[in-house]
Amino acid sequence: SLSKIVPKMGDTAKILYLIYFFLTVLEIVCLLCAGLSFYDAVLHGLSTAGTGGFSNYGASVGAFNNPAAEWIITVFMILYGINFTVFYLLLNRRWREALASEELRLYIGIVLAAIIAITAMITPQVGSFSTALRQSAFQSASFISTTGFCTADFNQWPQGAQAILVILMLTGACAGSTAGGLKMVRVAVLVKVGRREILHTFQPRKVQA
Repeated sequence: SLSKIVPKMGDTAKILYLIYFFLTVLEIVCLLCAGLSFYDAVLHGLSTAGTGGFSNYGASVGAFNNPAAEWIITVFMILYGINFTVFYLLLNRRWREALASEELRLYIGIVLAAIIAITAMITPQVGSFSTALRQSAFQSASFISTTGFCTADFNQWPQGAQAILVILMLTGACAGSTAGGLKMVRVAVLVKVGRREILHTFQPRKVQA
């Protein structure tokens, strides 16, 4: 965690605020470049940063009908679901240490797997692979980061796709991020403990490291 990397709590808080501020400003600028008004860009940028999902439109982000804005918000929802320690390590050029994070790899892996699976399920219904990919990526990012934005009526999607979204919402993103849910580090521990218990049931005398 950051508390182990930076001894002083004050310095830790400054680092967190700077990362948060930089990502928020960057997203707002990107949304402005995508054609959103200043008010909409700021509101949705701040809402993405806090993974709160507040929108001034009833149709949420879908009201813009702006694929570029949807992709931008998708990317930042995923970024805000990453442990901020990873950003700190990247800023300090500690690339290997940052990319070696087991929680990060699990998080990205689950997001990619969900996007691929949901895209395959809804493409026949949507009728366009690019649209299905964009909607799948957006909703997957929104659910796993517990942001709550939407661009499509996922209640009309196949039950398999809906089940994946529910699982994403329960697991949540990484610890040390602005997202909610169980957090990936706890999911990883649960999977490992469950696997060990299953193996122990079938091979009770086997000693495992």
